[in-house]
Amino acid sequence: MNTTTRKSFIPAAGNNWALPFYDPFVKLTGGDRARRVLLENMDTNAIHRMLDIGCGTGTLTLEFKLQHPHVEVVGLDPDIKALEIARLKASSFSAIINFDDGFSHELPYLDSSFDLVFSTLMLHHLTTEQKQKTLCEVRRVLNTNGSLYLLDFELKHNSQIQIIHMAKQAGFTRVRILRNGSLFFGLLPLRYYRIEL
Repeated sequence: MNTTTRKSFIPAAGNNWALPFYDPFVKLTGGDRARRVLLENMDTNAIHRMLDIGCGTGTLTLEFKLQHPHVEVVGLDPDIKALEIARLKASSFSAIINFDDGFSHELPYLDSSFDLVFSTLMLHHLTTEQKQKTLCEVRRVLNTNGSLYLLDFELKHNSQIQIIHMAKQAGFTRVRILRNGSLFFGLLPLRYYRIEL
């Protein structure tokens, strides 16, 4: 979905010129493996519609679709160039995925329209206000039995305590730490969350 005015955001690779190197870099540093762990820990029973916020080049979005071909899959990202790559990936597998241009803190979807939302390694890029708005928006678009699966770095400005607090502020009632991990050869700690209504 094209927005009439482009807001600032951090591109998938940090800079547009680095986008061709993004997927190999993520794979090299263990990002693909970390994302797959999130997929392995998802409860996908009775899932009909799924949203990947901050989908970037669509690697995990596509992997989910290939594992669950009956599910309607939507990816959202403000990086138009990354979405072009995502669409090419999906096309090469004849996978039908809607890749939309938009921001996680202003989701262009109806209330209660998804069974599952996930986000990987994106939330830490946002300001505190945008994080809170994102969690409120995810709460809005999830149906009553829906869940948010979140993978992100454990950082000073993105700590477990902060995420749990913001999730509760957004109206979620349960936050579970599914597991811990690390990225960049063990240098950056990761947290895997399941956040429920």
